[in-house]
Amino acid sequence: MFAKSIVPKALGPFGLAAALLILLTIALLAAPAQAQSSMPLDPGDAEPVDSTDLAGIGGPSEMLARQWKLLRPAIITYTIQQGDNDYAIARRFGLDIDTLRFSNDWMRRNPDLIHPGKELVILPLPGAYHTVAAGDTLPSIAQRYGVPTADIMQFPLNRVNAAGLLSPGQKLVIPYGRLDYADRILPPAAANGYALAWPLRGTLTQGYRAGHLAIDVASYYGAKVYASRGGRVTYARFSPDGWLGFRVIIAHDGGLRTSYSHLSGIFVEEGETVARGQVIGQLGSTGNSTGPHVHFEVWQGASKVNPLGLMPAAAD
Repeated sequence: MFAKSIVPKALGPFGLAAALLILLTIALLAAPAQAQSSMPLDPGDAEPVDSTDLAGIGGPSEMLARQWKLLRPAIITYTIQQGDNDYAIARRFGLDIDTLRFSNDWMRRNPDLIHPGKELVILPLPGAYHTVAAGDTLPSIAQRYGVPTADIMQFPLNRVNAAGLLSPGQKLVIPYGRLDYADRILPPAAANGYALAWPLRGTLTQGYRAGHLAIDVASYYGAKVYASRGGRVTYARFSPDGWLGFRVIIAHDGGLRTSYSHLSGIFVEEGETVARGQVIGQLGSTGNSTGPHVHFEVWQGASKVNPLGLMPAAAD
């Protein structure tokens, strides 16, 4: 219909054939340009890591990128800027927060330590970046991250030899690999004999001080958060000003209250009675937060007090 509408009848059969040939030639010339899909531009402050990219691997890099659904053709590093947080960085590169954590050892245990000037490894697709240790094998690594062995071996950036032999210190991209750290974290000890138990096992990233009348305990995103003492839930929702994100407050006997902020999920309701050690939510980074942690506050009457004075020295 398109050709008929633009070719005059006066051209006759030979003229019509010539016109159709011209249209076909134009379409063929335009096809390659339409087929070329450009990769997202990397930010200017992101740099390649040891030239680990698809160049020279064999076969068109664009074809490999499409096969593995790569967001970029290389592993790069990103230097953290003022005002960055893990959510913003992950979103900027089209990844999820877990990929950032599983690719950077320092983020796995202390995600609150994001600060300007620190470098992050950015993978070209969701997954993990594994450093081979003595005794590691492709099957053991694959089992740990929950992926097929063949995916690790065949991923082009890994350059694994045909025998699948690995060397300690070797870096491997684990496409779509996951580590269920949050599910492996044990509950804190009951701390019988103390006024309060720890709200979770983790790393104390900020203590109680002037200007910060609370403690911050960091751990893996999604880790369970527990009631430090039995009581009644008086608050279980997003904080009105957004500053503390999802928050739970529990009133205990003796005028004591505890508050758990920046949660990613709340598992209790206002008015509900909870027991010491009961799961009340899961760790997150909602509100004004630089990484997954619980902002833990304690009141005695109308005054805030140092939680560390009411709990054992450690959560175990």
